[in-house]
Amino acid sequence: MRITALAYDHDGAIWVGTEAGLNRITKRSGHTLDVEDKNEILQDADRDIKAIEIDRLKNKWIGTSGGLLKINDQNKLEEIYTKNNSGLFSDIILSLKYDNESDILWIGTGSGLNKFDVYSREITGEYKDVHVYPNPFEIWGNDTSVIFTNLKAGSTVRIYTFTGVLVNELTAGSVTQGEISKVTWSGKNFRGTYVGAGVYIFTGVDLRGRKFIDKLAVIRR
Repeated sequence: MRITALAYDHDGAIWVGTEAGLNRITKRSGHTLDVEDKNEILQDADRDIKAIEIDRLKNKWIGTSGGLLKINDQNKLEEIYTKNNSGLFSDIILSLKYDNESDILWIGTGSGLNKFDVYSREITGEYKDVHVYPNPFEIWGNDTSVIFTNLKAGSTVRIYTFTGVLVNELTAGSVTQGEISKVTWSGKNFRGTYVGAGVYIFTGVDLRGRKFIDKLAVIRR
């Protein structure tokens, strides 16, 4: 069985990730090691483990081919993060790195880099180019719209509710030299109905070809 990830916990045990699941190694008296199968913790989650990190609160973060798993300090599966319920760019988690000082978990995925604020439980993407205005976006009539700029020409901007439901898709137009690709959104969903007030997530590809994710606040009069 190929070992794909290793991490020491705060009790001195070693957590081992493989292509077939999770194990824990603890030391007994002398040089004896106790190897335990911990797949029961994963329940029905993907068992193809790619990375393991442990934060200062003793939570274990498990990167798999099917999302990011959070196992709490009681060794219970607390949450499974995927691109459908969070800001992850991809369900394929290739690497993890926890910053103890900032409590940021850096997440390397099959489609880009995310960061996870362990305290705020917010997953965001790393980018600099894309702008959206106005933000907050106030829907007050048929002529209002929000503009996304500095997009890769021809790329798709997807807008989701904060719970991960896809609201609408927009395509950035082609541009001539010196122009900036942009797209506008009227605040309507696929059915042509204005969305409700709240915080929405939008994703797309910037000028440099990097995937991004950010938040947009919507206000209704």
